[in-house]
Amino acid sequence: MQWATCPEGEILSKQVAVSFEDSLVKVVYASSDKGRTVIQKTTVFKDEEFDSFLKTTRLPDLTVVCHFKRFYSDILTAPPAKPAYLKKIVEAEIRKRFPELHDFSYFYSIPAVTTAGEKGLRDVFFFAVDNKELNEIVERFNKYGKSAKYIYPNVLTLSHLIKSSDDLKSKTVLSLLISEKDRTLFLVKNGNVCFVRVTPSLGWEITDIDIDNINMTVSYCRQNLRLYPE
Repeated sequence: MQWATCPEGEILSKQVAVSFEDSLVKVVYASSDKGRTVIQKTTVFKDEEFDSFLKTTRLPDLTVVCHFKRFYSDILTAPPAKPAYLKKIVEAEIRKRFPELHDFSYFYSIPAVTTAGEKGLRDVFFFAVDNKELNEIVERFNKYGKSAKYIYPNVLTLSHLIKSSDDLKSKTVLSLLISEKDRTLFLVKNGNVCFVRVTPSLGWEITDIDIDNINMTVSYCRQNLRLYPE
């Protein structure tokens, strides 16, 4: 991904992304131009100020990025299958492992690089969220006549930064997302998320507890997932 400044007066197809981060809401106005992402404007609001912004501002369909309060993720083993059939396998497995989840949304990825016609079982990572939490987000926008067209977990959007890097896209990378309330450690292999762990934090500064959690996560990835992150 390339970043550039929009020349003054140039009109491009606008896209607006909203990112919910702790007690802040960040709004990014951007557009695509010949493969580049052009950032036109960024604004940061306190969460309690965001409703006033929604009430008074005209916006196109929005892309929303969230740090979900609760999520359900794991790795399952599945046979080679067409996407439609694999989707059914993943959904059935989520219901089996988390029976308390009745209505949910999810994404899945296959961390290993596969080729057409390849046989044998493969690992599939999934990440699910209760639709009650999604509906709360959607209703907040609907209240002011705004449409949340896409909603993504932050780990999925951040993984695309790794996927877009020539140096990292083919590697196994352990990433750390720092916030005031917690730390999110997520493993990306071949550009695909394959493990997520959230630990509590004591603020913005990295502490010895954070270092211990990072080391334990690396050990878990090596011993349980047989993955060796950089």
